[in-house]
Amino acid sequence: MNLIYSALKPKPLAKNTISTELEQRYSAYREVCLKHQNTIDDIRRYFPGWTPRFR
Repeated sequence: MNLIYSALKPKPLAKNTISTELEQRYSAYREVCLKHQNTIDDIRRYFPGWTPRFR
């Protein structure tokens, strides 16, 4: 039973992998913000200081 559990248990990610993933997500967030800058500006007219949420 332990053998099955250890085979199915997800392996912990290394810090490099996590930081690379976060860098990729932040880069994608920035690209989307730049792509939709006109829409964001339109929203900010009605809600000053609004920013898209980073997940």
